Amino acid sequence: MAVSPFGVYLAQEARHYTLAMFLAIASFACLTVAIERLKAQISLPVWLVLVTVIVNSLAMAVHFFFIFLLIAQGLIVLAFWIQDIRYYPLRFPKLKLWKGFYAIALGTAIGSLVWLPIFLKISTGDSQLIAWTLPSRNHFIEPIFRLIAWVITMVIMLPVEKQPLPIIIVSSAVALLVLGVLGKVVIDGWKFQSDRHKESLKLWLGFTLVIMAIFVGMAWAIGLDLTLAARYQFIYFPVVLLILAAGLAKSWEFPGKSQWRRYAIAFIGFMSLLGGLMVVYNLAYHKPDRPELVAEEISAYLRSDIPTLIATVHKSHEQTGEMMGIAWELQKLGIRENSPFFLLAHRHDGDSLTSTNTLVKTLNRWPQPMNLWLINFAAEFDHSGSNCERELGVKSRVPGYFLRMYRCGYNESL
Repeated sequence: MAVSPFGVYLAQEARHYTLAMFLAIASFACLTVAIERLKAQISLPVWLVLVTVIVNSLAMAVHFFFIFLLIAQGLIVLAFWIQDIRYYPLRFPKLKLWKGFYAIALGTAIGSLVWLPIFLKISTGDSQLIAWTLPSRNHFIEPIFRLIAWVITMVIMLPVEKQPLPIIIVSSAVALLVLGVLGKVVIDGWKFQSDRHKESLKLWLGFTLVIMAIFVGMAWAIGLDLTLAARYQFIYFPVVLLILAAGLAKSWEFPGKSQWRRYAIAFIGFMSLLGGLMVVYNLAYHKPDRPELVAEEISAYLRSDIPTLIATVHKSHEQTGEMMGIAWELQKLGIRENSPFFLLAHRHDGDSLTSTNTLVKTLNRWPQPMNLWLINFAAEFDHSGSNCERELGVKSRVPGYFLRMYRCGYNESL
């Protein structure tokens, strides 16, 4: 995880995915221990039941997509439950053996029910948090290819986004070489595993495939495509690395006479580290928002004697984060005394006119002359009626932002 390009990408974001992954690891560790005890026909201890319920409940409080991990775990446990019936058709599964699992299911359900109002709000369309994952046209094969791409970037990531064709070809060829070496070393390592560990590998592989099947099934059935964003793959990311690590560890332990497996593992680690550096320097996993470019553009027009107002249409916390990013980058540039003011003109129930009215009222009260920046301002603005003239020399687009600058009240001041 330390050198995984995908892990570096998630760690860079000011989000909660690192905590969510930690809880996913803890939850899956509990599941692995529980399944091992089930196979050994040993009932679950109380401490394991309590820890599992607490971890699952906390995880649901951190990220509501954790529900898909719980569904996948539930399906796996259900498969063992059905298998128990099949092997012993004349009796119901042993209550003593299964009561711990029943307690975990009940406790997790109770711990998750507190979030039921949030789920209902999302399902009724009142929330814009995941509206962008509902594409207008559902594609059949694209979710599968995206899942494969995200899994590959968990190991290797070279510059292929918005790069010249020769660089894309070379990067793809190197990536295929690394994946070929990785596949050979990992499969060899799996062969060296004990029977007990091979059973755990089957569990981990099964879990990963179930999660992927859930993601693809939702994209096909209801158009909710969680493969559109790489970050949503945090649910199974630790398990994928666990599967690979199991193979790499055994290949390192039994390198063979030529020691080639250890050299191969070092090569894989180096390429993963290189991929992580590509992410750090924005050569891979390009950031969708580049507030530093906006800050550089704005800073060139800041004046100590003329105030600056930055306005945007506010719909959700997304716009708040976009403005915070600009403010943070301006602060990093050392801008203090003549720093701009920010206006988040809220849009009520999809009516952009409210945002326009808020902006106009603010301009009427603002001292003139002034510089006005409209950043992602998705509403009408008649600058001629506000005594403002657009500055045409400003860069209008950077990743994640659409910029417009106006000079207001300059004629009156003259």
